[in-house]
Amino acid sequence: MVTTVPEAAITAGRVAGASVAIVMTLGSMACGGPDTSGPRDERGNLEVVTTTRGERLDTNGYAVIIDDGAPHAISNSGTVTISNLSTGTLGVELTGLSSNCSVEGDNPRIIAIDAGAVSHTTFQLVCGEVSSAALRFNGGTYATAGDAASFDITDRWTIEAWIKPADLDVVEQHLVSKWGAGFDGAYALYIRDRRVHVSTRIHPKNTTGGSASALVEGEWQHVAVTFSNGSGRIYIDGQLDAAFSGLNVPQITTTPLTLAYLSTFACCYFFGEMDEVRMWNVARSPQEILGAMDRQLLGDEPGLTIYWRLDEGSGDVSSNDAGTGLNLQLGSLPGPDPADPAWSSPGEPQER
Repeated sequence: MVTTVPEAAITAGRVAGASVAIVMTLGSMACGGPDTSGPRDERGNLEVVTTTRGERLDTNGYAVIIDDGAPHAISNSGTVTISNLSTGTLGVELTGLSSNCSVEGDNPRIIAIDAGAVSHTTFQLVCGEVSSAALRFNGGTYATAGDAASFDITDRWTIEAWIKPADLDVVEQHLVSKWGAGFDGAYALYIRDRRVHVSTRIHPKNTTGGSASALVEGEWQHVAVTFSNGSGRIYIDGQLDAAFSGLNVPQITTTPLTLAYLSTFACCYFFGEMDEVRMWNVARSPQEILGAMDRQLLGDEPGLTIYWRLDEGSGDVSSNDAGTGLNLQLGSLPGPDPADPAWSSPGEPQER
């Protein structure tokens, strides 16, 4: 005879004249024996690590936000573990950064959370000083760095700078150029008809691309151009503004590299202020351009070949803080001369 009751089944019988009672839980009735796995864990955890290097670190630390949830405090070089998270992919963002600090890599980023496991992500940050000075060009002043192998950018490169145009009615104004006549033309970043342009040359052909948006007179703006095997992109204030193909790979020339004018033709002077001029032998990503434009670099970033902070505030030379020599000479001669641009203060980037 078998009798079933909640949570148990009791079978009573006689074996060899003896009375035997067997108790079986409902779980043991399933084929294959008892289920000892317990309820499945459908939640996961995330360990977030921060490492910060550079200048003027934020002692207040940062905050980690997951899918727009509540912030979790973390120090500028620390670890926090966030528990009981839904499984699947979640958006993780580091917030509360000072304006002179930026994250290297994606922020926010997507992280996979697995049930019963701990996922990991590390935010690497760099903090820089704020700019204390800039150079002001009046339409007849300039700076030059001569000719050097570091200026011979070819297959992949990036040029960027902060500029504050003062007179956009002037049709063409060169910012950074290594351009001459005939075989001496290489590349140029310049303003034409209020827009940012880039030109490259393989004799006898020039190729050009321009921004869709016009610059704003009297305001600081960050401009950048990237080049990768014939494809160019122009960024304004860290946002992609134009993309184009068909650019020539620049030829190698002996023309001097100049700021604020076109040396061979003694024309096309820039009216306005310039700061934080950078040249790279890599095509920077949109995230890299946006992430670093609002802070000064440390000078040891991979691919950085030229970095004129333009922070001296006085004197006739600005040093290349990428550590490769190639300092910038103000004007046409060592020492004061009429072609020297003026120092202005403050520059960009600034704390906002």
